[in-house]
Amino acid sequence: MSVIPKILLSISKNRHIRNLKVRFCKYRANIGLTRCEQDRAYKCEMRFLAKFPVFKGILLLEIVLFVAPFLLAQEAADEAKPSPDAAWRTEFTDPKNLEISWKFDGSKFLVSRTKFYIDSEQTASSGKIMVVEANKATGVMLSAPKADLSKTPVMRWRWRVVRPIALADDAKEPDDQSVVIYFGDGTLLKQRCISYQWDVNNPIGHVGQKKYAAGMLTVNYQTIRNRTTPSGVWVTEERNVVEDYVKVYGKKPNSYFIISVGANSQYTGSNSRAEIDFIEFVPAREQVQKDVLKP
Repeated sequence: MSVIPKILLSISKNRHIRNLKVRFCKYRANIGLTRCEQDRAYKCEMRFLAKFPVFKGILLLEIVLFVAPFLLAQEAADEAKPSPDAAWRTEFTDPKNLEISWKFDGSKFLVSRTKFYIDSEQTASSGKIMVVEANKATGVMLSAPKADLSKTPVMRWRWRVVRPIALADDAKEPDDQSVVIYFGDGTLLKQRCISYQWDVNNPIGHVGQKKYAAGMLTVNYQTIRNRTTPSGVWVTEERNVVEDYVKVYGKKPNSYFIISVGANSQYTGSNSRAEIDFIEFVPAREQVQKDVLKP
């Protein structure tokens, strides 16, 4: 769909009007208006359009010709950056970050360990990345974020696959992933988590459940990327992990939780490489929009 139909469609649906205001506020802030001036301008426009609906077409034309290109370019740039309202974030500017905030887990007898290290990358938001390399290997890096999930339930991260798992087009997907991010909680004897996987052949939206460690670990896996995303392309993801967890396990996650980054290539014998730019926890966007709309 081209730019113009996208903009017209979003405006024509009432449920997008709040998001439209947020976008206009961003636009006006960048041309020098204060928040109070933004609000007054927006309210004046809405009152004017209520009295003279014929001028709605002029507003649409303004958005299509002048505002839309600016907003689309700005949103593309924003997607590549960490969020300013993040409550917790892990970046990789400090090489000691992996030693202090992360711990390796998931070793298997006679199977190589997935390698995790920090490297420079000019396309990353901070110029540094976590590299995840699995050469016929398995393993994850664990971290315990200090974030309040009642306020920041959305996990947001930026990642890409540089060298994917080698798998024929018609092959059944094994338990290998070029990169996977887990969110979970539990005790030593009972752990439950959700995995957001970058697969190869599984369709996006594919879900399932597996148990490990004699049933002590339950993993609900979800394919959110596959071979349809080209290698080397950065992608920013947002998942409301609290909502996802409740849907799967019927309860909210504990206040103490774990995230982990991993890659597995032992079953395909692949040599994969993926990269993580940042991981953070942010408020749900609906709440952000409500805050903007407050008088």
